[in-house]
Amino acid sequence: MPENTINALRQLNVGIEAVQATGTLTMDTQPTATDTVTIHGVVYTWRAIVDTDVAGEISIGADLAAAKLNFVAAVNATASPNTEANPYVVASAFVGDVCTLTARIPGPFGSTITLAETFTAVTNIFNAATLGATIAGSHARGTAVAATARLAVEQLEFGNEDENIYRARVATGLLMRNRARGTVVQHGTRFTLPDQALIWEQLPLWLAMLVDGVPTLTGPVGGPYVWTFVSDPTTNPNPVTVTLQRRFSNGLGDVIDERAPYCMMDAFSLSFAANEHLRFSGGGFARKFETSAITGGLTLPSFEVGVSALSRLYVDDLWANVGDTLLAEQVIGWKLDIMPGVFPRPTAEGRTDLSFTKHQVNGDERGLALEIQCLLDPATYAAEILAADTPATNQRAVRLAITGTDGRELFIDMLMQHSKPGPWAPSVDQGQDVITLMLEETTDQTNFFQVTLTHPDVHTLA
Repeated sequence: MPENTINALRQLNVGIEAVQATGTLTMDTQPTATDTVTIHGVVYTWRAIVDTDVAGEISIGADLAAAKLNFVAAVNATASPNTEANPYVVASAFVGDVCTLTARIPGPFGSTITLAETFTAVTNIFNAATLGATIAGSHARGTAVAATARLAVEQLEFGNEDENIYRARVATGLLMRNRARGTVVQHGTRFTLPDQALIWEQLPLWLAMLVDGVPTLTGPVGGPYVWTFVSDPTTNPNPVTVTLQRRFSNGLGDVIDERAPYCMMDAFSLSFAANEHLRFSGGGFARKFETSAITGGLTLPSFEVGVSALSRLYVDDLWANVGDTLLAEQVIGWKLDIMPGVFPRPTAEGRTDLSFTKHQVNGDERGLALEIQCLLDPATYAAEILAADTPATNQRAVRLAITGTDGRELFIDMLMQHSKPGPWAPSVDQGQDVITLMLEETTDQTNFFQVTLTHPDVHTLA
């Protein structure tokens, strides 16, 4: 299949290839006023009379049946005073005396969600102190899933590596090319997200595909919610995989639906340039590219585009001080490349095609690269040359900080080192002397790369 640039893209959907953790609450006795239920720090208090202005209060109801309905309504925010859904779980209707709680975020994170209660009745109880005792949260890489979200992406391209034509040569002694009929063998493809504006609402997905895929998520009901992704330099990264679906048309009402399972990101760039939106580009590999009906009924969420002017860059000596020293009125451009180092690995397990069933990590390809264009400031220039030329001090704690509206904030913290010794020759930009700093990853054996994302909305990673 030739490479496609889908200029007439109508829809791009995504689903996380992971199992959602579940657990249960057994409630066979009507709660007593002041009993509590706590789900990952979010406290619900049972009341005989509910204060309609206090979120988290639940009526004990006229009887047990009413209490059960009230609990589900509180967690799912379908009745006042609880108008904000629990950010961590969804509650199903009780079956008998048992309510099943399901993690909003697919994958291992769900099994870290804490559960606690202070019921007077000892038979009212969670089946474990954390979610996942019924079904553990886990990755399900390569299992194509129905999409759960629609992405506001300008373009998605698939490469031309998704099929290999195998033709056995027939030896007949003829003086001509003589081969058997072709057999298409699926063996994998690549996808590319070309340079486009960065959307805040899609950051949790890209980060989960890039870093370790098991973030911590904290925050009160109603937000803002704080995602923290930490990349440990001593362990293999554990990113999520996704199934991407796309639909495009000829403009006449005819559509083509396709999907690619086992999508993993192996490259991601984030960049700033004056008077532009923040930009990103990325790409990765997938198991294969196939025709499949897309998931219907998904709509685009409200979204916000990142603004370059609201980004800031800090450079400090120690990880403990990251974010202290702002390079104010100096940075005129930057680009960050994030390289997870993952790659597909086909193995001989008797599959009927050549597609891979596992991925591995190449440490030589895992890392960061940051290019910073700065107006020439003699003091900063001298300090950075000293750091670059002194091995003992060539370690910089760098923070990229980006701000949006309604509490949106992104901190990208990195331990970096100058990749080239100084001095660096300045260049000229609009008649002004500028320098370009080139940094690459380093580590103190504990810290390396951490991303903290604050967002006002509840997410399921997409």
